[in-house]
Amino acid sequence: MPTVPFLGSYGDISGSGLMFRNRIINGDMSIYQRQFAATTNGSYSLDRWFLAKTNGASESVGQNTDAPVGFSYSLRNTISVGDASIGATEYSGISQRIEGYNIRDLGFGTANARSVTVQFWVKSTVPGSYTGNIGNENATRLCPFSYTINNANTWEFKTITLPGCPDGTWNTTNGVGLAVFFYGALGSSFLGGTSGVWNSAGQYGSGTPVNGIGSNGNIFAITGVQLEAGPAPSSFEYLPFHIQLFQCQRYYEKSYNYEVVPGTATDFGITYLVGSSDAGGAIGPTIFFKNIKRTTPSAFGAYTRTGLDGWLYGRNGATGTIPTASLNTGLLGASGGLVYGNVGANWVVAWINGHWVASSEF
Repeated sequence: MPTVPFLGSYGDISGSGLMFRNRIINGDMSIYQRQFAATTNGSYSLDRWFLAKTNGASESVGQNTDAPVGFSYSLRNTISVGDASIGATEYSGISQRIEGYNIRDLGFGTANARSVTVQFWVKSTVPGSYTGNIGNENATRLCPFSYTINNANTWEFKTITLPGCPDGTWNTTNGVGLAVFFYGALGSSFLGGTSGVWNSAGQYGSGTPVNGIGSNGNIFAITGVQLEAGPAPSSFEYLPFHIQLFQCQRYYEKSYNYEVVPGTATDFGITYLVGSSDAGGAIGPTIFFKNIKRTTPSAFGAYTRTGLDGWLYGRNGATGTIPTASLNTGLLGASGGLVYGNVGANWVVAWINGHWVASSEF
């Protein structure tokens, strides 16, 4: 019987299929549409990854070219002002929420729940014990895990297998299906869990983790994150850049060229319409998204060609700016739609132009 040929970077015969074994999107940290750092709780930086923080440190999460062999980028949290004393209810973490559609086959919440394996490369200024967890949307079911960083400022590979959860409520549509957290610091009120054991007691972490954000200049970096079904880790699933970008655009998309920071002064990629205003003085373009969004965008931002807030318009020799807050997005859906503003006159020839960003993140 002939052997199965090696499939290289695009998959193997383990896990739950030849491709798309990894439930994490942008696990190699290569997609960076926003092009700016996350510094506040709940803010996104690299696509699909957000900063979770309640502490006194000044943190900045962004893309970095320091990475282990086989990777080009990492997600790095840099501490400019440390918090040497983490309070009981304080924490610093990096997280990704996985859409429910993408965990359906795991069977969480049933007697047939499958185990999952998490693998990643990690690097920190502070060696010692660290913790993280996987959990459902409302954190009513949590499974913490622990791992050790043995050496300061050295890339280390970790792999952890966790049991499937046989109970609880798990979203399997377009809501949060499964959340994954990696903590650089976690206060005592959130500890007390047992690594690899599900709980409903708000025990987000296990063990006695170190404070990785205690001093100025500390870093916590991670890359090569993969979460797959089954107890045996497979090689990291590398996807072509354009496929990963398309995956990310389900949650965040912009009119700008990929490498351009939203709010930059540029004409490239601009949305432009010449037409007539309606009986209410409104005019606007129809936006067609490259990828259907997870849901109707919850956030829409507009920028002028010079990088200011809003869209520019002109009619009968008059020009002006319609701020984002005054644009009507009521007809914008998951596939796109009409976005319009008032140019101050009814049934007149007018033009309107500008850039946009749309987010359907959790």
